Amino acid sequence: MEHGGKYAGPVDGKEYSAMGFYINGDYCTTSYKFEGTNKKYRMVVKGASSDASTAYVSVYIGGKKVGTVGFAGTTLSEQSFDFKMTDATGDQEIKFLLETDDGKNDTFVNSYKLYYIPDAPTPEPTAQPTKQPTVEPTPSASQEPKLVSSGECSKMTCGGSYAGVAGDKVVLYSNGDYCSTSYEFEGTNKKYRMVVKGASSNSSTASVSVYIGGKKVGTVGFTGTTLSEQSLEFKMTDVTGKQEIKFLLETDNGSNDTYVNSYELYYIGDVKPLPDAPIPASVGAVSTGKYRNLFKELGYSDAEIDKKVESAWQKFFYGTDDERIYYPVGEDMAYIYTADTDDVRSEGMSYGV
Repeated sequence: MEHGGKYAGPVDGKEYSAMGFYINGDYCTTSYKFEGTNKKYRMVVKGASSDASTAYVSVYIGGKKVGTVGFAGTTLSEQSFDFKMTDATGDQEIKFLLETDDGKNDTFVNSYKLYYIPDAPTPEPTAQPTKQPTVEPTPSASQEPKLVSSGECSKMTCGGSYAGVAGDKVVLYSNGDYCSTSYEFEGTNKKYRMVVKGASSNSSTASVSVYIGGKKVGTVGFTGTTLSEQSLEFKMTDVTGKQEIKFLLETDNGSNDTYVNSYELYYIGDVKPLPDAPIPASVGAVSTGKYRNLFKELGYSDAEIDKKVESAWQKFFYGTDDERIYYPVGEDMAYIYTADTDDVRSEGMSYGV
């Protein structure tokens, strides 16, 4: 594709071909001739990050942002989202643009596929997990993550009705299937990163939940049949000693099987103690002009706060149909979808505003 921005360009020295994006404004672009209006499409983008963290790229069509995808880990993986073309037709530019760079990683974009979804219905409520792992912000550790445990799932204990080893991976077929191992945690109030490698049996997203010591610490999802790495971060606040690490299937709906290959556990650092509860101001901000940032008062950095807000904004307004609540209609209208009642309500519109 054609590329632009300050540093965008083809990546050399990797086992795959890709366009590298290094700072905000870097992009690559192509075009497609859309036919008709009020059509629904699915965009599947293949890419990777320069490290274990998640690297994002925004997708614009005809100058309008239609979604964002994120790639966790250095192995190519496929991420997808759905969008509607309500009133634009003909030749439209498709642009992959970096606009969330915070200096932590680079984004590598390999390829894309565009699917037409005929006769798309109104979005329905869904119990499927978010495609990208969701991580609550915590104060940054002052040291580099340290690998403290790793293991191949094919050597773990398997359980459930159908779980079993297939080559170098464990296959989880139905809810309740799992594989497990253990690790000796030392001390409390510690923060860790779990990196899980796996895949789906087809192009849809296959998820697996992670439990430690009987407590769920997160969920990761793998899109596509190629092994990819997904990560999550969690805290061990009051549990120490030998704890079971379990990879459990509990979101199966019959559309795929989950392949779990291996895991790595990194110690990030001690969790900073929370400060005392904020003291309400004696005079309101409307009078003083000083608006407090409680995230910052709790010790979060500006970069962490900005990243969290941007992540929420992207998900609710430009995410997949499983994530977003905002749906544009035409050029100057939109609505907030109320998932639990499958309709649009005035109170939902006010919350959206």
